[in-house]
Amino acid sequence: MTVFTSPPDADADADADGAPRVATSARPGFDGSLRAVTEALEEDARRQAARILAQADADRAATLEAARTEGERLVQAARDEGTVSARRLAAALLADARRDARHAVLEAHRALYEAVRQAALEELANQAGSPVAANLVARLGDVARARLGGKTEIRPPDRGRPGIVAVRDGVMLDLSAPVLVELELQRFGEVFE
Repeated sequence: MTVFTSPPDADADADADGAPRVATSARPGFDGSLRAVTEALEEDARRQAARILAQADADRAATLEAARTEGERLVQAARDEGTVSARRLAAALLADARRDARHAVLEAHRALYEAVRQAALEELANQAGSPVAANLVARLGDVARARLGGKTEIRPPDRGRPGIVAVRDGVMLDLSAPVLVELELQRFGEVFE
């Protein structure tokens, strides 16, 4: 309750802003009530500020933790992807190296095979006309007759190669030097391996 000590006066009852003035005797109670309301509002504002700050701290901590977790996940995913990529690359490189090595081994086998074949053919050509070559031709004729029969025709191979060609009733048995060398090299295939 407000108590006025003197009648209201237009000049005395307004402050500079035009707000009504409260009588001096009524101010202590009013000021006390106003102070209590102000303190309550300030206390409420402090509590709200504290709640907001606590929530902001919690949000910041949660955001940082989520960022750390996501960062760790991304790093692990990159490591995993790098590992998988490295394994794929290593497997591809290993497959390429194996293929190249196999190709090199096959080329070496081919070169060795051809060198031995050529040397054998040259040696047989060098022996042409010798008693060893005549003995070989006679033995090859015996082999051909044993396979094809007694009426087998025996003749020398084309192009002057050493060896024989045997023919009977349209069946031909080629025992020329190239064929004999190939057969002998096939027999020794494991040696080349």
